[in-house]
Amino acid sequence: MKVLRNENELNNIRNELVADQEQRRNVWINMYVLYAALFVLGIQVSYYLFLVTYLIILPFQATINNLVWNVSRLSAYIRVFYEEEDESLNWETMNANYDIYTKYLKKMEGRLSAWIRNTSAAQLGGMSTIFFIVMLIYDKHLSGIEAFDIFLIIASVLLFLISLKLSVDYNKSYKAELESITRQYKNYLENEM
Repeated sequence: MKVLRNENELNNIRNELVADQEQRRNVWINMYVLYAALFVLGIQVSYYLFLVTYLIILPFQATINNLVWNVSRLSAYIRVFYEEEDESLNWETMNANYDIYTKYLKKMEGRLSAWIRNTSAAQLGGMSTIFFIVMLIYDKHLSGIEAFDIFLIIASVLLFLISLKLSVDYNKSYKAELESITRQYKNYLENEM
C-alpha cells in the first residue's frame, strides 16, 4: 500500500535542504574570514588573540556539523518517504546508493580537499595553539614564563583537543547515525501502513 505524500511538503523539504547547504557554505566562509582576521591581529597586536580564535572555531564548527546532519537527515527522509514510493523520483536514492556515485565519493573522501573540509576546525585550532605557544615563548623566553602563562598554554592545548574531537567524533559517528535515522523512517513508514 503506497501512501500519498504531499507535493508541497516535498518542495518545502527540498528548499530547506538547499537553504541548509547554502548556509553551511556561508558559515564555513565566515569562520575562515573571522579566524583570519583574528589570526592576523594576533600576529600584529597580541598573541593572546590566538586564544580568542576558539570563540570562532568551536561554535562555527558545531553549526557546520548540525547543518551537514540536517541535510543528510532531509535527504534520508526524501529517499524513504518519497522516492521509495515513486520510482520517477530518484535523485537522493541515486546519490546514496548508486555504485558509480559511491565509488566517486570514496575516491573524493581520500583526497586532501576532503581532509581539509572535514577537519577544518582542528586545523585552525592547531595553528592557533602552535602560534600562541611559539609567540609566547619567543616573547617571554623560557625563563620569563609565569604560572598564568602555563595555564594559558594548557587551556590552548585543551581547546585544540576539543576542536579535534569535534571534527573527528562527528565524522566517525555520521554514517552510523544516518543509517539509524533511515531505519527509523522505514520503521515509521511500515507501522503507518
